[in-house]
Amino acid sequence: MPWLADVSAVIQTWFPGQEAGHSIADVVLGIVNPGGKLPVTFPKSVADSPSYDNFPGDLETLTVPYIEDFFIGYRHFDRRPEGVQFHFGFGLSYTTFKISKHNAPGHCMDRSNGLTITVGVENTGSVAGSEVIQVYSGPTSVISPVDRPNKELAGFAEVKQPEESKQVSIFVGKDALAYWDEMKNAWSVDAGTYRIYIGNSSADSFCTLDFKVESSFS
Repeated sequence: MPWLADVSAVIQTWFPGQEAGHSIADVVLGIVNPGGKLPVTFPKSVADSPSYDNFPGDLETLTVPYIEDFFIGYRHFDRRPEGVQFHFGFGLSYTTFKISKHNAPGHCMDRSNGLTITVGVENTGSVAGSEVIQVYSGPTSVISPVDRPNKELAGFAEVKQPEESKQVSIFVGKDALAYWDEMKNAWSVDAGTYRIYIGNSSADSFCTLDFKVESSFS
């Protein structure tokens, strides 16, 4: 999108069907407040994509080495933010929101429990709208046998049409911390300190919360 700086706005409509004209007109005219979030990351160029260095592979043997491994999408761009045009989870609105007052009873997790994150969402604009609260988790002080992303999506919740302050709760379970251990042939969670990131995209975190896993388990 080399022309991005030359336009006042961009509307991404994906595949809206035969009523596309009416729905786009409603958004442009302000009859409907847009609240969509990107389910992918938009890179600045194809060279910024995680598979660029190893695609299309060896054309003689017709093999493609997936060198990027699981560092695809926002997991890759967390390490190379300079290559991002629009972040995973990004989306604009005709109003603004304040995310605050996070709370999580207990700051430990094991194989039998998880964390319930409660977040306050306040519409600080003049019109009704919707917001998607996104919770990510990632290791901060963990010794792991595998390379781990900085953070991964652990949960999300849409707050519809808030005209004042509301609360939303998002559960973060042990699955959010697990990775597939090929040696154990099982999903595993390493002991250590992890961090919860609370925001409205993979790049925009408004508050964080640290918690511990006392013992590793599978």
